[in-house]
Amino acid sequence: MVDNGVEPDAAAHDSVLDCWSCPLGTYQLDNGLNATIHAYETSCVACEKGTAASQSGSAACDICPPGFYADKIGAVKCTKCAAGETTGG
Repeated sequence: MVDNGVEPDAAAHDSVLDCWSCPLGTYQLDNGLNATIHAYETSCVACEKGTAASQSGSAACDICPPGFYADKIGAVKCTKCAAGETTGG
């Protein structure tokens, strides 16, 4: 199953014995117990707007701090607001 259109590089991992980390901008929907997934058991989920995952294998996405934003699903990092602007954070 692929959530939010996120699919790991299955071509590079074609064995059910292979494990790999969810890509940047995603996290593994596994209650944070294991941040790697097994081939063909895809459970990587894209980060929601306002959050980001800057490391592969994340167990959760980080909420952007005040003064930063992520306006797209699957953000790798939060972007700093322009001078004189902020977020509700």
